[in-house]
Amino acid sequence: MRNSSASKSELIVMTSTVIVPVINTDVMRNNLESRLNDVLRAIKSWALFTEKTSRSLVLIENSGSVKLIYKYLPSEYRRKIMLIEAPEDTKSTEQGISAGEYGMIQFLIKNYDIKNHSFIWKISGRNYCPNARKIISWDGNADIVATRNSSPAHFVNTRLFGMKPEVLKEFGEGNICFSRKDETDRGKCFSSMEHYMTQFVLDQEVRGRRQVDFVKIPRFTGFSGSTNKIIDSKKRRLFLILLNPFRRLIVKLLAGNTP
Repeated sequence: MRNSSASKSELIVMTSTVIVPVINTDVMRNNLESRLNDVLRAIKSWALFTEKTSRSLVLIENSGSVKLIYKYLPSEYRRKIMLIEAPEDTKSTEQGISAGEYGMIQFLIKNYDIKNHSFIWKISGRNYCPNARKIISWDGNADIVATRNSSPAHFVNTRLFGMKPEVLKEFGEGNICFSRKDETDRGKCFSSMEHYMTQFVLDQEVRGRRQVDFVKIPRFTGFSGSTNKIIDSKKRRLFLILLNPFRRLIVKLLAGNTP
């Protein structure tokens, strides 16, 4: 893995699916050209960010499209990112879109020595975070950095989160499955990655590990895969401008109301 020396740089991992199976009705943004352009824009933004902040960058793709990404990615960005080809996803059509993304995380931890990085950040591969400099940070004592929401239901957001390598390894080694929301969960079967992540974080906290929230609300660019709606709307930007100054207080209040 690039930069896997003793420097212990932080790693940003982009998870991406360029070609969505036709029968996967969970994904509304399913046009190949649109999804490819989303990924290319996100790579360019993250590549510049990681270069300026001395972090490492990889992208994992699970629809056999690594060569396609490489073909259309400008040459000046190719040296700034490592492209990883994961096995093509065969689970999402039956278990939902979380199964494919979780499979990419599992592939990473099974095939690459992530412990050579001090901290691992995972981001959905079609999105960039314009306020990344303010939020992608950790104090060294935190084991997990993630957004914990309490409404409409208590869950931990998985579009962007960070973990220490040993914690991510545990996260990806779970013998779990995913089921569609209209099915009954059985045993270690979860309705979504958020559902699993929420339970995982709570279990880690019981064991004495520390989860902290982002100091600012992450701002994302691009489109939602499930709805095909733009994420970074003017209304959303205004909401973040008004709310972010009170972020620390809100986090403290939420921390007091978690299960």
